[in-house]
Amino acid sequence: MWDNNTAVVTLYGQKIQFVNVNGDSLKLGPSFSVNGDVWGVGRSGDRLIVSYVSPPGREVLAMDGRVMHTFSIKAAGRDVFESPYFIATSTDGMVYVSNEDNFTITQLDMNLRVTRTYSDPILQYPRGIIAVSADQVLVCSYCNDSILLLCPSTGVITSILEQQDGIQLPDALTFSPSQRKLYVVPDDGSERIQVFQQQ
Repeated sequence: MWDNNTAVVTLYGQKIQFVNVNGDSLKLGPSFSVNGDVWGVGRSGDRLIVSYVSPPGREVLAMDGRVMHTFSIKAAGRDVFESPYFIATSTDGMVYVSNEDNFTITQLDMNLRVTRTYSDPILQYPRGIIAVSADQVLVCSYCNDSILLLCPSTGVITSILEQQDGIQLPDALTFSPSQRKLYVVPDDGSERIQVFQQQ
């Protein structure tokens, strides 16, 4: 059942839902409850990485909901995450979390150990995040009205789409490798999805 046509979504409250996508057709698969108010979910092979906003935290789950690893929100005597809503997994098994209130992107391994933190003045209230490849992570910079490209190997963050391109209050995004299209959802009340052709 867990093939490339299976999407994983979070439902309001404490639930994960599997959805089979076949062309324009959607079919609900199994679902299970989780240990907090879940916001973000990423998938890596046969594992799920979820982010909770209440209580704040991270877990690695098996596909049936069993907890494999838990990440404490506190490390080295401090809160690692303040607003850890969005999460992405990359092809090399790394996990990326956008931390909205402290303007950072945190990289973790699959055991939820923090490996690196990225920051830059242009990273203003980072929200939606996706890993296009092992060295290309795209981030919505909400208050900077831009889509940013993070190269994890160098730590360099650059702007690839800005307000003059039509970006305003970007909240979430996804990328279609086959179509080379970037889909951006703005938080402007328009209920629209912006589509950008990428090289």
